[in-house]
Amino acid sequence: MALHPFQSSIKHTSIFSLLPVENLLSHHSRHRLLKLTRWLIIVFFLTITIVSLSGGDYKNLIAKLVGGLLILLAIWLEMYLLELFYRGLTKHDSEVTLEVAQILYHTTESDLALAFGRSAIGQSFVRRTAIKLTAYEKFLQARTIKAVSSPLILEPGKTLTLSGLLTLILKDCPELKQCFAESGIEEIDAVATTDWLSRQATAEREAERWWSRAALARLPGLAKNWSYGQTAILDRYSHNLLLNSSASSMEFTASSETKQLITILERSAEANALLVGEAGENKMSVIGELVREIKKQTAPPALEHYQPILLHTAELVATGRHKDELEKILNQLLNEAARAGNILLIIDDFGALFIAAEKLGVDLINLLDPFLATRRLPMIALVDTEIFNRHVSTRPNLMRRFEVVTVKEIDGHELILRLEDQVAVLEQRSNIIFTYPAIKEIVVSAARYFPEAAPTDRALDLLIELEPWLIENARTVANRADIQEFVTIKTGIPAAEANGAEIERLKHLADQLSQQIIGQPEAIMAITTALQRSRAGLSNPKRPTGSFLFLGPTGVGKTETAKALARLFFRQPESVLRLDMTEFAADNALARLMEVLATMIRQHPYGILLLDEFEKSHPEVLNLFLQILDEGYFTDAGSRRVNARNLILIATSNAGADFIWEQTRANKPPSAWKDNLINEIINRGLFKPELVNRFDAVIIFTPLSPEALRAVAKLALTALAERLKAKGVSLPITDTLASVVANYGANQSFGARPMLRFVQDQIETPIAKKILAGEITAGQTINESLFATLH
Repeated sequence: MALHPFQSSIKHTSIFSLLPVENLLSHHSRHRLLKLTRWLIIVFFLTITIVSLSGGDYKNLIAKLVGGLLILLAIWLEMYLLELFYRGLTKHDSEVTLEVAQILYHTTESDLALAFGRSAIGQSFVRRTAIKLTAYEKFLQARTIKAVSSPLILEPGKTLTLSGLLTLILKDCPELKQCFAESGIEEIDAVATTDWLSRQATAEREAERWWSRAALARLPGLAKNWSYGQTAILDRYSHNLLLNSSASSMEFTASSETKQLITILERSAEANALLVGEAGENKMSVIGELVREIKKQTAPPALEHYQPILLHTAELVATGRHKDELEKILNQLLNEAARAGNILLIIDDFGALFIAAEKLGVDLINLLDPFLATRRLPMIALVDTEIFNRHVSTRPNLMRRFEVVTVKEIDGHELILRLEDQVAVLEQRSNIIFTYPAIKEIVVSAARYFPEAAPTDRALDLLIELEPWLIENARTVANRADIQEFVTIKTGIPAAEANGAEIERLKHLADQLSQQIIGQPEAIMAITTALQRSRAGLSNPKRPTGSFLFLGPTGVGKTETAKALARLFFRQPESVLRLDMTEFAADNALARLMEVLATMIRQHPYGILLLDEFEKSHPEVLNLFLQILDEGYFTDAGSRRVNARNLILIATSNAGADFIWEQTRANKPPSAWKDNLINEIINRGLFKPELVNRFDAVIIFTPLSPEALRAVAKLALTALAERLKAKGVSLPITDTLASVVANYGANQSFGARPMLRFVQDQIETPIAKKILAGEITAGQTINESLFATLH
C-alpha cells in the first residue's frame, strides 16, 4: 500500500516505527486498557483466592479463572511492553517530534494547513488560542476547496517541532493568518501556544518514564544522608527546600543567574554568592531553579549531595534579641551546618540579618568569615539592592568572600512559561481550561495594574485569585476577556477594550467638552486624543494615561477643564483627585505629599490627578513628579510602589501669565510664542527643563475674548435656569443678560471666575427673595426687568 506524501516525508525518521502502533492502539487507549486489565487481574486473583479457601469442589471453575487470569496477564504484559517501547522511543531525538509525526502520519488531507487544523493537537490548539470557531470553520471549508498536495522536506540535523510546522503553514497560508487576526490572535502568540502544547505533551511523557534519572531522583534515598551530621539547632530556624519544592515537570532552560550560581558553588573555596535584586524581585525564583536542578540531578556532580537549607532570618532575629543570644545561635547553627558536610545555606533576607546584628553590636562579618573562606559551608545570601548599596557593598572584608549575582527583572516570555507550569496544576484541581491569551493577559495586567509587587509574585497572585472567581461564576474556560473583567472588578479600572457605549462617549467627547469649556480648543483636543490612545491600547503602559501642563492666567478654564472631563467621561466627581500644591511648599512637604498622594491613588486608581498651582510646590516635590511622569509610579515611605499609570495627570500653573497677556494683547496666536513662553518659565527657575519635557503636552490657556466671556456667562445662567426649572419657574436667557453678566462679572485679573459669584449675588439672591415672598411662583416666567439695575 502506497504511503501518503506526508507519511513518506517521515518514513526514514527513527520515530516512524512507533506510528503504526499508535495508529492501531493509541497511547491513551493503552492506558485505559492497562487500567482495566489491572483491575480485572485483581478481581480474578481475589476470586480464585476466595474460591480456593471455600473448601468446595471448584477445580474446573478455578482452572477457568486461572486461565482467564493468565490471559489478562498476557494482555497486560503486552500493553505494558508496548508502553515501554512508546516511552523509550519518544525520548530519543528524531527529525520530527512525536506531535508533528502524528499529524503527518494520521492525516488523509493533501494540505499541511488542513492536516494541522483537523488533527487532535490542532483541535487542542484551537481551544488554547480561543480562535473564533465560525472563522476557523470558514477557513477550513475554504481551504478544502483549493487544497493542493505540497511535499514536506525535512532539513538534515534539525528537528521539526510543532511550532516549526505552524510557522511553515503560516508562511504559505495567509488565510490562516487572517483567521487569527479576526480572533485577535497575533502570529507570535499562535506559535507560542504550540510550544506550550509541546511542552505539556513532553512533560506528560517524561512523568511516565519512572525509570528515568529525573524520576528516580525524586524518590527519597534510603539512608542517603546518614553519613552526614545532625543539625538540631539549624532545623529550628530553617527548612529543606528539597522537601517542599517539587521539581517542575516542564522543561525550562536555566536562567543566566542560576548558571552563575552553579559556577560559583562549584569552586573549591569561597563558594559563596550574594543574590542582589530589587525588593521581592525574583530572587527566590532563581533559588527555585537551583533547587530544581539539584532535585532533578541535572546540576553538576559537585552539587548533587547538597541539601539546600533556607534560613529564616526573621525568626532568627526575633529569637536573638540580645547580642549574646544572637551570637550564640549563629555560632551553633553555623558550626552544625559545617559539621554536617552537606548543607548549602541560603539566607533569605541577609540585609535584615546584617542590620539587626549591627544594631546589637554583633560582628557578623567575623562570625561568618571562617565558614565563607572554605568550602565546608557554601552560602547564598539574598539581599535587596537598596540595602546592598547602603550597608553591604561598603564592607570589603565581606565582599571579598562573596561573588555578586545581580538578579534582573524577569521578562514577559519567561513569566508566561512559569505561569503555564502553574496553570497545569490549577487545571487538574479545578477543571478550568486556561487559553494562552488569558495567560498572556495575566502577565500584562499584573504589570500594568499591580506594579507594587515583584513580577512573578503579582502574576502568580492574580492567577491564584482568579481560580475561585472563575469557579463562582461558572467559567470553565478562562479567556482574555475573563481576566480583564476580573481585573476591572478588583481595581475599578476598565481593563477591557472600549465597548460600544464608551466608544460613543470618546467619539463625541471633544464636542461635549467644547460646550462646557469655552475658548480652549487646544486643551480639549489634547485630552481627548490622550484618552482615545489609552482606551485603544496604544498609550505607553508604563507612564500615566496622559500628562499635561496647563499654563494660563486665572479664570480661563484650566481647573474647570479637569472637572468637565470627570463629568463627561469618567461620570463621577470623585474621579478628580485635587491637590492644592501651595500646601506643599515647605521643607517637609515631600514626606507629607507622598503620604497623602499614596492614600488618594490607592483609593481611586483611575481618573484625574489635578495639581493646582503646580509651580508653587517645593523643589523636592517637583523632583518626585519627574519619576511619576516618567515611570508612572513612586515608592512610598513603606517602600511600596504606588501606581499612577491609570491616571490623567493635569498640572495647572499661572506661571508666565503676564507674558501670555502681553502676547494676547498683541493679537499673536499661541503657536507663535509658545516656545518663548516655556523658555521664559524655565529661565525664571519655576520649572526645570527635564520636568517640562516629561509632560505629554504643554497647553496654553489664553485670556477669554469678549465672545468667550459671554458664552461662559450663558453657561452659568443656564445652570441657574435648570435649577429654577425644577421649581416650575422659567428664566429666559437673552444675549443682553449674558452680556451684562460678562461685562460686570469678569475682570482681567481673575478672568471668568468671579462670574459665578456675580450670578449668585446679583441674580440668584433677588430671585430667591421674591420666591420666599411669594412674588414668584410655579408657572411664572421671570421678567428681565428684575435685573435692570445690575452693575
